[in-house]
Amino acid sequence: MPGASVPMTRRLSSLAAAGLVACIAAAGIASQAFAQSAIEELGAETIDRDQPVALIADEVTYDTNTGRVTARGNVEVYYGDRTLTADEIVYDSRADRIEATGNIVLRDPAGATVYADLADLDAKLRDGLVRGARSVLGERAKLSAVEARRFEERYNALSKAVYSPCDVCEEDPTPLWRIRARKIIHDEEEKTIHYEHATLDVFGVPVAWVPYFQHPDPTVERASGFLVPSFQQSGNYGFGTKIPYYVVIDDKSDMTLTPFFTTEEGVIGEFEYRRVFRTGSFIFSGSVTRTDYTGESSFQGNVDTRGRFDADWLDEGARWGWDIRTASDDAYLRRFDFSDNDILTSTVFVRNYWNDGFYDLTGLYFQSLRDNDPAGQIPRVLPEFEARREYADPYLGGEVGFFTATETLFRNNGRDVTRFSLGADWEREEILPVGLALRGFAELRGDVFIVEDDPTRGDFTSARFAPYAGIEARYPLIWEEGDGDAAHVIEPIAQFVVRSIRCRQLIIRDSSPR
Repeated sequence: MPGASVPMTRRLSSLAAAGLVACIAAAGIASQAFAQSAIEELGAETIDRDQPVALIADEVTYDTNTGRVTARGNVEVYYGDRTLTADEIVYDSRADRIEATGNIVLRDPAGATVYADLADLDAKLRDGLVRGARSVLGERAKLSAVEARRFEERYNALSKAVYSPCDVCEEDPTPLWRIRARKIIHDEEEKTIHYEHATLDVFGVPVAWVPYFQHPDPTVERASGFLVPSFQQSGNYGFGTKIPYYVVIDDKSDMTLTPFFTTEEGVIGEFEYRRVFRTGSFIFSGSVTRTDYTGESSFQGNVDTRGRFDADWLDEGARWGWDIRTASDDAYLRRFDFSDNDILTSTVFVRNYWNDGFYDLTGLYFQSLRDNDPAGQIPRVLPEFEARREYADPYLGGEVGFFTATETLFRNNGRDVTRFSLGADWEREEILPVGLALRGFAELRGDVFIVEDDPTRGDFTSARFAPYAGIEARYPLIWEEGDGDAAHVIEPIAQFVVRSIRCRQLIIRDSSPR
């Protein structure tokens, strides 16, 4: 018998040596009834995709003379984690190769997907030749080629190929940018893409050509290498270019080193170091250069660092951290276009927030970059503390809150001030059936001020007590237009507040000159 054709709805067979199909053909069990009953007995859901090799198709033919298995219609081949789908495949058991045609889709364990018109592969779906190849790497990046060849179970060599991460639509088939190359080699083991004689197109127009370059494939999240350079121009340093180089240190840290080449001021070195810990992370960045714009040759630079960490050792849910910024002189950041800020604020903090309260302890330091600001009169804030806790009011309803705060301002030359505050407030809101919202509120607050080195009054301490209470009425009115596409709200508000017109101030200590 030259061959046997077994048409069926779905069919499972072993491709290891086409044994199952051969046995069926040899035994003469090639009837539609047997095939259908076998499938009903197995069921489509019982197909084990983890077995070494499996073939699923609408129709399978085995030629006993040539040792070829031909599968047609919704063909699916599974070899471990690799899959191949096509309209038709021919498996040559003697050569141990597969030829596939029509709507070919090949998927590998790394997540890459290859679409093709014709494929000649080994039985393990690892090496072979593909024509009209189109590959999708990761989620978006795409490779297309006239011909693709796979070898050594790791390299995909594409001839007359194009790479682009851009989505292409039928209305505008030209991607935003793409790389055309005489040859593109994708190394699946090293996860890199190599280009030979590559041309960069932007909106379909060639803008650059290089004989060779490489970059990580889109499945790589972090890899050392050069980043996109940038170009700048200024009257201070002339023309400049930045060529950043990204360095992967380990799984928890990395660094970016950026030489900033200028025509007038030489080279400025920029750096940024990042590290992640179990309880938080921090970034340390800055720049340094040797310049003579200050009148003499000296090193100038800046530092910018910030960090956030859990402080469960203090309180569950608490966080601590810092934001520190400083520069060597007033003009450095503006001169090299790093920042236009005229004041740099540095903070160190510990804080925690929850549904009914919070606390926040902060220290602040200010560096003025203004020409006329005397450094001795710039205040330092240490500490700045604020805390609040709210409770349900069991007597009047609503919520009652208790709060405290303190703040101390130090100066090298000038007045030092410390403020202590303590108070409580109450609030309750009711919405009447007619839609009128009524809110009652009140607050009792006391403050103590300690002043030292005041240029006019010397040292003194004062206190004040500032209570107030009030009621507020709101009546929101809303109407919609169309099918709810637009809504308009008008809310008349009336408020009546009673508080001491003049806060009572008690002078506790006064050392002003008489």
